[in-house]
Amino acid sequence: MKRDSSKLIQNYVRSHAGAFVVTCLVGFIASFFNVLLPLSVGKFFELLYNEHSSKGRLLEMLSLRIFDMQNFFIFFFSLIALRGIFGFLQNYLTAYTGERFVADLRVELFKAQLTMNLRHFEKRHLSRHLQKYSGDMRFIQKWMTKGVI
Repeated sequence: MKRDSSKLIQNYVRSHAGAFVVTCLVGFIASFFNVLLPLSVGKFFELLYNEHSSKGRLLEMLSLRIFDMQNFFIFFFSLIALRGIFGFLQNYLTAYTGERFVADLRVELFKAQLTMNLRHFEKRHLSRHLQKYSGDMRFIQKWMTKGVI
C-alpha cells in the first residue's frame, strides 16, 4: 500500500486542521513582529534626532503614532515581549505539529506492516523487519523535527 507523500500531508492537514491553522497564524504574527522591530528602531532615531525617516513613515502607515520617547520605549519593550511570546509559540506549535504528524505516520506504517501477508515476512528473518521498522521511524522523526535527511 504505497501512497503519495502529498496525500499523507493532505490527510494530516484535514484531520488536524485546527492545529495547522493556529500554527500558521502564529507563524504569520511572529513574522509580522519581526518586521515591526526594525521599523521601530527607525522610529527611535527619528524621535532622537527630530528627522523624518522612511522606517518611521512606514510605522505611521500602520497607524502607529508615537510622539515621545516614553511612549516609544513602552511600545518597543511591549513589541519585544510579544515577539518573544509569539516566537516561542511558533517554535512550540511547529514542533508539536511535526511530532503529531510523525506519530500519525508511525500508526499508518504500523497498520501497513500489520496487513502484509505472512509470505512477505518469511522472506527475511523477523529481526530484519524490526530493524527496518525502527530505522524508518527514526528517519521520519529526524526528517520532520530537524529537517535532517
